[in-house]
Amino acid sequence: MKPNRAAGQFARNRRANVAVILALCIFPLMVVVGFAIDFSYRQGAQAHVQFALDMSGLAAMKLYAQDSSLTQDELQAEARAFFKAEIATLGNATLEDVTLTQKGKLVTLAVNGTVPTSFVHLIGHDTLPIGTTTEVTFGGIQKVEVALVLDMSDSMSSTLTSGTRLQALQSAAKDMTGALIDSSSDQFKMSIVPFSKYINVGTGNRGEGWLEVEPDRTETIAGSCRVKEEWQHANCPTRSWNCGRDGARRTCSGPDCRGISVPTSEQDCAPPSTDYLSWHGCVYSRRDPGNSNDTLYSTYKIPGFVSRNAGYCATPIQTLTNNLTELDRSIDRLTASGDTYIPAGLIWGWRTLSEGAPFMEGEPIAAHINNGDIKILILMSDGKNSVSTLTDGTHEGNSQTDADNLTKGICKAIKAQQIGVYTIAFGVSDLSTKEMLKTCASSPASYYEADDAAALTDAFVAIRNQLHSSLAISG
Repeated sequence: MKPNRAAGQFARNRRANVAVILALCIFPLMVVVGFAIDFSYRQGAQAHVQFALDMSGLAAMKLYAQDSSLTQDELQAEARAFFKAEIATLGNATLEDVTLTQKGKLVTLAVNGTVPTSFVHLIGHDTLPIGTTTEVTFGGIQKVEVALVLDMSDSMSSTLTSGTRLQALQSAAKDMTGALIDSSSDQFKMSIVPFSKYINVGTGNRGEGWLEVEPDRTETIAGSCRVKEEWQHANCPTRSWNCGRDGARRTCSGPDCRGISVPTSEQDCAPPSTDYLSWHGCVYSRRDPGNSNDTLYSTYKIPGFVSRNAGYCATPIQTLTNNLTELDRSIDRLTASGDTYIPAGLIWGWRTLSEGAPFMEGEPIAAHINNGDIKILILMSDGKNSVSTLTDGTHEGNSQTDADNLTKGICKAIKAQQIGVYTIAFGVSDLSTKEMLKTCASSPASYYEADDAAALTDAFVAIRNQLHSSLAISG
């Protein structure tokens, strides 16, 4: 074969191969593009159906408010008529009749159906499913109980562009209490649960059956000597060191007299002394498994410990109340000190929402939820777990992994009781902590990140708006 003819033959063969390859590729490509188009149409139809069902529920609720003698079948007929009018412009969707189920004050509406496909039917799928549910509360105002669980570790004293993290939190929290709490109404109640290394349950609870406080005692402190300040500055070199705690960046400096012989005449020596240790409301965690549940207080009592002052734990818990003055006073009293131990804040936030010991202010959880009312826990932390528990219940361990796993377990238990969980990562840089807080939240939409005061305020406002939105749909 002549060279030119061979080259032409090769070129024709190669063009034929490319054509075959393109033919083989174009069908899967069409399917992918077609699926994207069909799925986008399905998402639009789903949003339309959700809105129509929400509005149908509200229409039935208004009718019930005018005439509470209406039967479930009559309310269902009203919802179906309204829904049919709302979806008149939806197009080719095929939808079943709306079902309405009433259980006490809580009414659930549901609808299912399909939308036809334009491209995906090429691979055997002629339709895509759509459908949704919504809940509406009839007959009375919904009651809402909120536990505000706030990190009060030392890092909350860190400065921002204006003020400190603690001041930003106090402002955002008081905005929320002012917007939700009406002291003349019991629709909204709120608890404030400050946490750091240890929780403060309030000294007034001493003697309660769920609590076991060690006796007050005296403690002997050995005598000590310190170098006179004037001699230190004149004879000892100055050094700097990191004196911050729990992620708070702080630098201290001063004379360092280590290794220097100090004349006895230049030392002030104190003889041994006695300190009186009393209970200031500080508690350890219960031994496992009591440290992760809200039961068995007769078997696993909460251990209270004595100390020189109240600085060993956070400021006292404010139990559930609709007293705006008390809530704002509790927020004003917040101080930043100590390490971060998130499980303590979570478990005590949960305890303020439940009906039994340790605190009795909460409505029974199951009845509250079944009645269409709401309980939520809002957790704000500005850093990672910096301590963990030991077998004796003290928070003197240093395993972030142990503390994180316990945090996740408590969150799971809280959500299992249908208590909504919102989480806010305020200035958190640790990626595993962000992921933990995101997992802890009831949904991705219930997790917020805030890097400054404005973003923290926005997070609280967004949670407040979500709550109001839920109440609007739920009556």
